[in-house]
Amino acid sequence: MSDQSVPAREAAPKPLLLFSPRTIGLVSIVGGFPVGFALSLANLKRIGDGRAYRRMFWLWGAATLALTAVGLYVPIADLLLIALNLVSAACFHLVGRNLDGRLQREGRPYSPDDGLAAVGFGLAAWVVWFLVLSALLAGIPYGLDFLGIQLP
Repeated sequence: MSDQSVPAREAAPKPLLLFSPRTIGLVSIVGGFPVGFALSLANLKRIGDGRAYRRMFWLWGAATLALTAVGLYVPIADLLLIALNLVSAACFHLVGRNLDGRLQREGRPYSPDDGLAAVGFGLAAWVVWFLVLSALLAGIPYGLDFLGIQLP
């Protein structure tokens, strides 16, 4: 028998589990921009892009505050809400495709996460976002009144 040892195989990198652009787009149509942000943030967290994650998180906060400001003056319903959901779903689909292309260029393997996981994760994120939005919509008028600021 020879003394030569068999070289250990290099372990193939484990593919990342990411939500596909299609899944993000479809789930965002129903759940709106809070779900699209949550699923996109989950993908950014999984690939370890902290800079893009922080930017998108602050953009989510800014979008929530903007919706709160608009919601204080304009009832958001009907066609405006449908248009907002469709536009945000298309945007998050494009963000996912961009991330998909980036990972392919870098040669990083990934596989699509389960669609039911996206729905469950998106629903949980939407509930949390809705509670925050409701607290803002209910609390801002009281806070402004307390500060003596009159809304037009």
